[in-house]
Amino acid sequence: MKNPSASLIVVLFAYLIIFYKFYFIEWRINWLAKHIQALEYHGELYLQLGEIVEAKKNLEKIKTFCRWKICKEKKILEEAITLATN
Repeated sequence: MKNPSASLIVVLFAYLIIFYKFYFIEWRINWLAKHIQALEYHGELYLQLGEIVEAKKNLEKIKTFCRWKICKEKKILEEAITLATN
C-alpha cells in the first residue's frame, strides 16, 4: 500500500509549481507592457531631439516584442517617425 502522505506532498508540490509558473507569466506580461511603453516614450524623446536613427532603433526593439500581437505603441512610434521624416 502506498503512503498517502507522500502522494499528498507530490500533489501539493505540483500545485505549487503550476501557481509559480502562472504568477511568473503574469509578472512577465506586466513588466513587458511597461517596458514597451517606456521604449515608445523614449523614441518620441529621440524624435524631439532630432535623433531619428535612435528612434528607429527603439521601434525595432518594440517590433521584436510585438511580433505576435498588435501593439499600439508600435503604431504610435511608426506614425511619429513618419511625421518627423517628412
